[in-house]
Amino acid sequence: MSRSALLVGALLGFSTMGTVCGPAVESPPAEVTCDGMAAPGEGEPVLLLVDPETKTPLLEGATLQTERGPELGTYVYVTLRHYTADVEGYIYALRVVQDGYPETGALVAEGTSFVGSCSGWTEVVVPLALNLFETTPATLRLQAQGGGQVIEAEMRVNVAY
Repeated sequence: MSRSALLVGALLGFSTMGTVCGPAVESPPAEVTCDGMAAPGEGEPVLLLVDPETKTPLLEGATLQTERGPELGTYVYVTLRHYTADVEGYIYALRVVQDGYPETGALVAEGTSFVGSCSGWTEVVVPLALNLFETTPATLRLQAQGGGQVIEAEMRVNVAY
């Protein structure tokens, strides 16, 4: 009798786990703005990581500060500027990988946004949901895909909690 009660209790516990934990939390949406600044150099597509406060390019070793997002998650917000003459949708995929793991790296944060780009400069603020909760040096990897092209950028950063 006690085994049956234990089995029924375990089954009830497992069947209610999804309702107790609730649905997965989604990342806040990316923020997109268009800018009429002049084309860079030859007018070729360009992808830059910028400081959201000063709008200047981020320097190697910049610190990304974590923030609490509107969906109760913890995020790092990355601002990128993308120049293209195409007005198309682009997929921006960003990953922050912890240093010290030469083969695979520990995933610190990641985020993907699909947005319509502007003809000229598009500025996109992408929230990256955090997977690792410790201050760490890391590599930020960025990929923009659209208009028949793939553009990549990479930068060393620090993630601060």
